[in-house]
This record gives sequence, structure tokens and C-alpha cells, in this order.
Amino acid sequence: MKQILTLMFAFFIFANLAFANDLDKSLNNYKNSNINKNLNQEIDELSNAIMEQDYNKIKTILDTNPEIINFRNSYNMLPIQVFFEATDFANADYKILEILLSYDNLLLSPAIMVEVLGGVLYRGDKNADKVMDKFIQMGLDNEKINSFWKLNWRLSGAYSNPYFSILYDKKHFKLYQIYLNKFNGNPNFGVFNSIGLDLFDFVRSRGFELKKDTKLSKKAENFLHSNEYINFRDEKMKWAYEYLKHIDYKDIEQSQKFMFEIFCNFTKDEKLKEIIKK
Repeated sequence: MKQILTLMFAFFIFANLAFANDLDKSLNNYKNSNINKNLNQEIDELSNAIMEQDYNKIKTILDTNPEIINFRNSYNMLPIQVFFEATDFANADYKILEILLSYDNLLLSPAIMVEVLGGVLYRGDKNADKVMDKFIQMGLDNEKINSFWKLNWRLSGAYSNPYFSILYDKKHFKLYQIYLNKFNGNPNFGVFNSIGLDLFDFVRSRGFELKKDTKLSKKAENFLHSNEYINFRDEKMKWAYEYLKHIDYKDIEQSQKFMFEIFCNFTKDEKLKEIIKK
């Protein structure tokens, strides 16, 4: 893409050189130099306002020249990237993100949207649904999300979409529900593997080993029927049941559920086996 734009720009320059005289070129170069200088200053001024979380200044700049919402500053960052990468966005004013997303002329690549959405999910924004709606309107979908992580971070298999890990580790269950409703499930979401690993760790932390082809001890069997285990398991399984509202278990990629099935086979937990049998 950059090569195409470079060729187009080179052709444009060549055409002007062919049809303009020396005086016109001098005037145009002087004019463009001043325009670019003023524009760069304005873009950097917007970036500084974002870092300082000066809402009124941001709004004034963008209302005056909304086009710069799509321009990069001297550090090659878009305004929305400045918000997430150059500010303490965990404590940032959400109104700033809201205004950055409010302009109809906003243009964002799928890669930028994926990164921004990751930041929104991480901080657990209560208005994250608005961001998702905006990005869906701009063409973001599961295919683009998965392609980004696969191509840019070489994530595949059980870790092909880190959004679930963000939501799960941060315990953003309500936001998890919203995400699934907006994007209608995703076979690359590692819900069951994460649950399987947590169940393994929990049982082992209580002193019980789970090994293939090894019969469970009586103490281990008793523990798997205890309120302590059942409460922990059910708290984890609410994430699985929510996920299964959007996708059938059989349609989930095997790489996304093998740890869950191994745990189920080791423990013979009937409640977990019910899901696998469906």
C-alpha cells in the first residue's frame, strides 16, 4: 500500500514539474511548505492536548479542522493511538476517547481498531459497547480480528484471540457478555482451555495430583464433591455457559478445548461431561 501511495505521489510531482514553470514551482513549494508546517504544528498540538487530557482544547481543534483526526503526528501516531500509547489510559477521561471516535470522517484500519479495542477491553470501560458499535459500523468483525493477531503477533491455536484472556483475567464478565453479543461468538476464543487450566491448578493447589490412567484417590474424589470445589468450578463455568449461547460446543476448534476435556477425563466430573456430550 505504501509503495502504491509513493508511486502515486511521485507521478503527481512529475506531472507538476512537466507543466509548471520555475516561478510557479517556487510559489507552490513555498505555499505547501507553510501549509505542511502549520498542519504539523496543529497535529502535534492536538497530541499534546490528548496527553494533557484537555477535553475543551481537543474539541476546539477537531471542530475547527476535523480532517486531522486521520493524520499522524511527528511520532507517526494517530490521535487515537496517542490516547492509548502516550497517556495513562487506565485512568484517562473516557470523554476524550468518545470525542475521538465521534467524527464521521474518522478512518481507521482494522489493525488500529483491533489494538484500540484491546485497550478498551483491558481497562473495562463501561461505555465499551459504544466503541464496539462504532468499529462494527466501520467494518470490524471476527475474521479481521483473528487475522490481525495471526499475522501481526503470530498467535494461533489456543491463543489466537487474546481478548478473552484480557476479559477473563480482569474478571470483566459484563463486558465479556457485551463482546459476545456484539460479535456473536468466536471459535478462536480460548474459553474452555482457560477454564481447564484453572481447574487443574485449583485441584493441584489443594494437594491432589491428576495424572493420566491413574485412579483418583478417595480424598480427591471427596474434594471434587466438596462445596469448595463446586463453587470454584461453577464460578468458572459461567464463562463457558455464556459462550455456549453463541456457539455450539462441537463447533469450537479442538485446540480451544483440549485442556478442558483432559481435566474432564481425569476427574470424571459429570457436570463437565454433560457439555462434552452435547
